[in-house]
Amino acid sequence: MQDAWFALWLPQKNDYITLASYPEPQEYLDAITEMNASENGNEERLKSYLENTGWKARKNGRDLTIAKKDYDELADKENLIITFKDNTEVWKVWIRVLGTLIDTDETNKYKLDYQQKEHTFIVKPVENDYFQAVLSLSLYKNDIEFLKQFRRVFRKSHYCAGCRVCEANC
Repeated sequence: MQDAWFALWLPQKNDYITLASYPEPQEYLDAITEMNASENGNEERLKSYLENTGWKARKNGRDLTIAKKDYDELADKENLIITFKDNTEVWKVWIRVLGTLIDTDETNKYKLDYQQKEHTFIVKPVENDYFQAVLSLSLYKNDIEFLKQFRRVFRKSHYCAGCRVCEANC
């Protein structure tokens, strides 16, 4: 019972402290409104987003108007193709949360030991510091969780600013 009370009380305390610290939050709400690209143009959803504090949710920043637009995912009938900009190979650090990355003798081909299964994919340079990660969908259409996690690794590594805040989550 005490945990339920604490879960209800904490957001209210947080809101109280916020309002006490910033008695006129309009300039902050204006900034949130201006930078919100996902609800832009839909006044009803934007109002709900602000009133329900949707902006407090942990997001990766891709729905902000200031977010980089140089990441793309495309799934055709055969492959999942992720195009991203990464000249530092940060994805190799991020993919370790899924399992062990195994280099192969073939250029740009990798294997990943994920939940005691080996998954093969390609990461190849294309142009102007862009890369493509290519994963055969025919091999993984029955493993939706792996596809979801694979996509997440490349999305997070692409938007990673190196701030290390995510280490608290791990």
